[in-house]
Amino acid sequence: MSRTPRTPIRLAPALKSTLRPTLRSTLRSTPRSTLQSTLTPTLKLASALTLSMLAACTSTPFFDAPSQPQRLPSPAPAPSTTITPAPGSSGAYGGLSRATLEAAGNACEKVVANAVKTRYPQPGSIMMMPDRERIYQQSATQAGVNGEGTFEPDASDEAMSFRYTCLFNIRTNRVDDVQMRY
Repeated sequence: MSRTPRTPIRLAPALKSTLRPTLRSTLRSTPRSTLQSTLTPTLKLASALTLSMLAACTSTPFFDAPSQPQRLPSPAPAPSTTITPAPGSSGAYGGLSRATLEAAGNACEKVVANAVKTRYPQPGSIMMMPDRERIYQQSATQAGVNGEGTFEPDASDEAMSFRYTCLFNIRTNRVDDVQMRY
């Protein structure tokens, strides 16, 4: 009778400590001939399954891989305020510096935010839409700002939209007038 060589089975330490007593008692109580006829086909099947699983993990997929790597779409550019020169002016911004026009936009946004807080005193978030804001020279002493925004109360899911028109006095660096449309 030919003897099958023994191959040690390596198990994780936790699994080994739980299986060892059970396996020993089973091996002691079962006749050797029964063990050989039962374990050999089982081990062959287990080995075949393990090898096929390992082969499946290392083989290439059945579908064709894309020739080019997939790329995420590039992010949209950040929204920005439009600064428009006055009609018929010779300078880039109608004689006013870009810094002056941006100061007009910032001052108008603060006054608009205060007007919204007066109209809606409950807590919430006021958001100006920079892509919907237009700053322009109104006259020699005034800059105009048109824009849109939303107010989202904390206690409600509904956002309220508003539009505004603002006149900024360049000499005094103050807002002369704000018109709100809710």
